[in-house]
Amino acid sequence: MARPRKTGLDYFPFDCDFFSDEKVVVVAGEFQIKGEIVIVKLLCEIYRNGYFVEWNEMMKYKMVAQLHGMVNANCLDSIINRLVRWRFFDKDLFDSAGILTSLDIQQRYFEASKFRKLDDDLPYLLVKPRVNYAEKGVSQTLTPVSHGKMQEIKLKENKLKKYPPTSDTKKPAAVAASDADAEVDFGKDLSADEVKLVKVTLAKAIASSASLAKEFGVDAETVMTMANDVADRWLLTGEFDRKRPFTHMLNTIGKKLTSPQLTPASVRRTDPAVEREQERQRRKEEERRHAAGVVKPDEYLRSRGIKPGTSMAKLAREEALAESQQLSEDVRSALDVIKSM
Repeated sequence: MARPRKTGLDYFPFDCDFFSDEKVVVVAGEFQIKGEIVIVKLLCEIYRNGYFVEWNEMMKYKMVAQLHGMVNANCLDSIINRLVRWRFFDKDLFDSAGILTSLDIQQRYFEASKFRKLDDDLPYLLVKPRVNYAEKGVSQTLTPVSHGKMQEIKLKENKLKKYPPTSDTKKPAAVAASDADAEVDFGKDLSADEVKLVKVTLAKAIASSASLAKEFGVDAETVMTMANDVADRWLLTGEFDRKRPFTHMLNTIGKKLTSPQLTPASVRRTDPAVEREQERQRRKEEERRHAAGVVKPDEYLRSRGIKPGTSMAKLAREEALAESQQLSEDVRSALDVIKSM
């Protein structure tokens, strides 16, 4: 009987700046250390299974049991929804099939399993798997290297670092074709600095989401979701303005928000009734703070529609005039009633 083929990993790469990633920071800001522990647990479950895991009731309560009461089922669902919203996991696969995976997760998995013989049926792929070295007959047995040979290798590496090959050096067609097959097919390759530039631009847009939402007349969540979509598109295509990325992102978001193809459900604009209620609550809070001696007199006068600097005598005259006008109207009404009798 053939031995079952192993699909999961025994260990996986863990970046040193993992907890500084914007998507992890946002979740940790809402759920504190519980969110970070849940993310690490989920990654362990995914890589133990392969490159994805199905999020269902069984997996949910399994995670609750493994976390030893640190979080309940409702809190766990909330964390998963936030991770999907901030694109830590692929939103389309989660909404359509309940699958937790991402492009980064699949890249790391196929890089770690490049010496394995993979199955023909690989569902929920977001990337093109790298060349399978096991199928091409490449041995993964390590050959011992002598001390002298190791010194020679180090000298060659140092020479390459000091004198790197020029960019106009052309590879043979066969080698170039094999390199192209081995690359992950997710769009134009970006350098580490360009990827960092996209992430910094996304973080800047998220930090400015409140002001941008007020400018476009939508809520901050809509702006953040669109900013994530734009950043994902840039990472896939590599097409964005390197000199002014933030301006490019704002223009793209503005075009999307002003596009006539957008449905009312896709862009949640603020309700005038809600704005009026918020203004009423704000004035009520200012009155309460003024009664407690917290608000300055000028702020209280503005909240009541009175221009600061107006003298008390002028206010008294205005109130007396208003009362006399009201009294005159009452007297005229009474005379009209008497004449009609």
